[in-house]
Amino acid sequence: MQVGNEINTEILLEKAVPEDTKINWDRNVQLLNAGISAVRDFSADVDVAPQVMMHIAQPEYVEPWFDDAIAAGLLNVDIIGVSYYPKWSVTLFSGTKAQIRHFKTKFEKDVVIVETAYPWTLESNDAAANILGEDSLIADYPATVDGQRRFMIDLMQAVVDGGGLGVVYWEPAWISSDCKTRWGQGSHWENATLFDLKNAELHEGSDFLGHTYTRTE
Repeated sequence: MQVGNEINTEILLEKAVPEDTKINWDRNVQLLNAGISAVRDFSADVDVAPQVMMHIAQPEYVEPWFDDAIAAGLLNVDIIGVSYYPKWSVTLFSGTKAQIRHFKTKFEKDVVIVETAYPWTLESNDAAANILGEDSLIADYPATVDGQRRFMIDLMQAVVDGGGLGVVYWEPAWISSDCKTRWGQGSHWENATLFDLKNAELHEGSDFLGHTYTRTE
């Protein structure tokens, strides 16, 4: 059970505030602990025991966030969830394994990359501009179906080698449509889904799901 989504800042703020605003940890931890307690209370009355996850955007923010949260009295959580998008992270792709291993060792928790994506094309299927464009590409992984597939296989392997639990792809099915969102009509993400632009059919970039992963070190 994930308590909050990309909670790098405070949760349940009354209005949007700059992301670099200093966190009021007394308030923040009180709210987070209330969410954690609700999960624990639920599990006491049923035959399932959901684990609790805290989800931070980008690896470089995980350690300082958890250091501050634990010092402020955050209740024990089970899993560290991390968003990793190379476009917005200072963590090099080659450094993800070491980061996962460090988090797991220092905080003694399981680690999952719960958000990541990679473009398989730079084309667009509608008027909604793609969020992941050429500035999202990293060396050796072109914006092709094979480039996307290899990126995901290598990232998954890095997580496995780092002792992490796995990777969740976001968002695999945000294909272009006539639907409107608060950002516009269509999809800003269709070039990073697991489906082609023409027929919305599953393409070979999704083959990372069937790849065999074994810890190599």
